[in-house]
Amino acid sequence: METRLEENAVVPGAPYRLLERLGEGAFGEVWKALHPTRKKLYALKFLKDFDDLDTLRNEAKHLDRIPVHCRGNFVALCEIHDGEERDVPFVAYEYVAGADFEKLLSKRFTEEGSFPPLEAAEIVYELARIMGSVHTLPDRLVHRDLKPSNILVVQAGPPWQFKVADFGLGVLAISSTRAANLTVSDDGRQMRGGTPSYRSVEQNDPEHLGGN
Repeated sequence: METRLEENAVVPGAPYRLLERLGEGAFGEVWKALHPTRKKLYALKFLKDFDDLDTLRNEAKHLDRIPVHCRGNFVALCEIHDGEERDVPFVAYEYVAGADFEKLLSKRFTEEGSFPPLEAAEIVYELARIMGSVHTLPDRLVHRDLKPSNILVVQAGPPWQFKVADFGLGVLAISSTRAANLTVSDDGRQMRGGTPSYRSVEQNDPEHLGGN
């Protein structure tokens, strides 16, 4: 990664000013950034590998399939910069000012312990409602990497409000009885995807429901 990412730096070839590093992973770094003309905050994900752009384009394609009235439940992907005229590719997401659910759960269990049963049920119901809004689409959009770190907490309830992020491994499960849809990309490539400890049975064993 040739571009030096630091606070107050302006992204080469783009108007964003970096404010704060939010995290880092195998893919690269995520920064909170300001678009001065729009006077709006964004989360910029800088990529280490140009091959990851295909995953981001896949995410953008799937997010476009979500009906407008449901999109408030998912983190919006605003722009993809391919890096061909810049030092590093990056993608701009809407900025969500809450912690991810993984961090919140860790803090909660450390300081207070588990949730009361009714509150835990409310959390599960709200997440099921959100994912159900895309599972019931005609094309049956499936996330394939749903986990606490991909769930952003808009409001720590009750009532709880969430936004789901990272649809890059999403797939269209056109038939609810074909488990192979969960292990093959939309263009036919084998791609199990997902985080091992959070994968569904169908992702770990596509023959479980008769898949290939």
